[in-house]
Amino acid sequence: MKKFLFTNIFILGLSASSVMADHWGKPKNLSSNGPWNENLSAIIKDSDKLRLEKPKQTIVKQAGVSNIVDFEGTPRVYFQWLTTDKEKIRNFDHIAFIDYKDQIWSEPKVVKFSASNDSKILNKPEKYPVDPTVVRTSEGKYRIYFTTHSKKGTYIASAVSDDGEDFNIEPGKRFRKKGFDIKDCAVVFFNDLWHMITPSHRNDGIGYYSYSTDGLLFVRGDDLKIDSKGDWLGNFFIKNEKVYFLGTRFVASTKDFKNWQKEFNHKLNDPSMFVIGEKNIQISTTR
Repeated sequence: MKKFLFTNIFILGLSASSVMADHWGKPKNLSSNGPWNENLSAIIKDSDKLRLEKPKQTIVKQAGVSNIVDFEGTPRVYFQWLTTDKEKIRNFDHIAFIDYKDQIWSEPKVVKFSASNDSKILNKPEKYPVDPTVVRTSEGKYRIYFTTHSKKGTYIASAVSDDGEDFNIEPGKRFRKKGFDIKDCAVVFFNDLWHMITPSHRNDGIGYYSYSTDGLLFVRGDDLKIDSKGDWLGNFFIKNEKVYFLGTRFVASTKDFKNWQKEFNHKLNDPSMFVIGEKNIQISTTR
């Protein structure tokens, strides 16, 4: 959904085009066409090339908006878990994670949120954190950026954790754009700055860019435009001093966050990929 480059480990991830911040609260009609009808699926192959393929195995049902981070040498996938299981549907919009160890995917585990400040995000279901993007801070903590809501629309907020499971809401807003619903962000640290991109959700190749020195206060930059159908729903991958953005239906690259070029188009929804040695593991959102 992804954010870091480690020796012999490359991590990428994407957000789903059809899984946006529209899933707060228990669904009224489970037979309707909602994000609870999507799954996370995977394919594992012997290749280190950036080539996306159709997945073959469902690894989490009723899930999307995947985000991958290297968790102490283990690939960890954070995602939106929209399970309608009777024991969990009361808190329908979970953020959860799975780990990949010894060629086996773990069972989903729901992250926990708390607030030691005056934050009101956890007070109402329609404000609860959704659409996760997790990064590692310079202090070794895990920061999760997420979508939440106010009377003026959606915006990006954050929470921080020592263990990647228990997150404490941080005060303030990370990024908001007046007159727009800002959601489904991607964040990366590159050349001494934190960079954030959020999509227009109009399938028009337009994205909203902002940057920060501390990962908390983001300043709006110029909007992004790529000559392609699709959205900046996705995540970053850094290789050889070059940043790749794997968006919905396209992949683009840059060296300065000002000049972007399209690398290629693809057909998968919400693809994420990480390479460990010669093993290439890809995750996509499927129905």
